[in-house]
Amino acid sequence: MYAAYTAVLLFVIGKSHSATKFSLMSSLGNMPVVYMTTFNGWAHDKYGSKFMLSAEAFIGIIFIVIFYLILLRMKKKNMIPLIVD
Repeated sequence: MYAAYTAVLLFVIGKSHSATKFSLMSSLGNMPVVYMTTFNGWAHDKYGSKFMLSAEAFIGIIFIVIFYLILLRMKKKNMIPLIVD
């Protein structure tokens, strides 16, 4: 997953000021890990393991739907780049 994340990140930042952009974007990419760990700890302590796992799965499904809708919109506007091998 980190290889795929890094590939997308490098594609997005381009060639100018790449070291600075990579550092900033990479640090921002670690924020969801912190928030999800905090949420999991809170959910487990308050409601137990079953709720925590169910809530995490539900959040994952929500984001899959959101990203799918974003991809559909990008495809509609021809914003998805062609990847050439």
